[in-house]
Amino acid sequence: MTPTHASKKGVRYRYYVSQTLIAARAAKSEDGDATGPANMVSSGQRLPAAGIERLVIDRLRAFLTTPSDVAAAADADDDLTNHRRGSFDALGQQALLDAAGRQASLLGSGGEVAQRDFLLAILQRIAVHPDRVHISIDSSALLQILHVRDAGVPADLTDRDATNPNQAAAAPVGYDGEQIRRCGIELTVPIVCKRAGHELRLIVPGRTAAAVPDQSLARILARASRLFDRLNSDPELTAAELARNEGLNKSYVSRLVRLAFLAPDIVTAILDGRQPITLTANKLMADTRLPIDWGEQRRVLGFE
Repeated sequence: MTPTHASKKGVRYRYYVSQTLIAARAAKSEDGDATGPANMVSSGQRLPAAGIERLVIDRLRAFLTTPSDVAAAADADDDLTNHRRGSFDALGQQALLDAAGRQASLLGSGGEVAQRDFLLAILQRIAVHPDRVHISIDSSALLQILHVRDAGVPADLTDRDATNPNQAAAAPVGYDGEQIRRCGIELTVPIVCKRAGHELRLIVPGRTAAAVPDQSLARILARASRLFDRLNSDPELTAAELARNEGLNKSYVSRLVRLAFLAPDIVTAILDGRQPITLTANKLMADTRLPIDWGEQRRVLGFE
């Protein structure tokens, strides 16, 4: 997958897009086909970047704050020398767990640069499957960051000529710039994939996702409230006149104004980012038969 972005009304939206979708887009631009190769489109994915990144960070934080998992990773690391393994006493284990806790805190509240450096140093691969996200971690790099051991590099790697393509690649560069050898930690997050327009969103079963307000939904609710206030404050103003004043289509204004009658708890949930994953601005605006009854609104919009 390739990182990309789209901009709409001054807001940048980031995505990870399958190479198949990029190829389909290129084919469309070449031959003018409105759909592109069907097999490419059906097999591709477009994931909102914030969602998958938050899922990975949350799983890493859970790992780093679980003492048994961190200790097991140190114990299983093949690069940890026998001398260091033997000196890994209770104090050493506590130092390791304290460092892991500090790193978990930085992942949750640290700056983007610190997060990026840490993730690039320890992550080997993230694979998105229909039912799970698989995260592969370089345990040697992780333990080096946590100051558990010195980096060990085989002697035959240090003298290789990096410009010679016939030689094997050098060991990866760690968080502090030193070279390290790799040993894996595998983490899995079970997910349910749901379509929301053209996007594929990832939901962790049994867990309430971090609230991420949908700016498009928030904007149409704010506009609906403003237009309704204008109509309510001027009994002589008609929907057609309001549409002309706003430079909008009358039908669009009518569909917007009806959103002012949404149940208060629905509005609050949307503004807090707690709406159903399938509720998008397009879906809300397309529903021309939205019930007045609040209970029916909850049912139709997926809040129940």
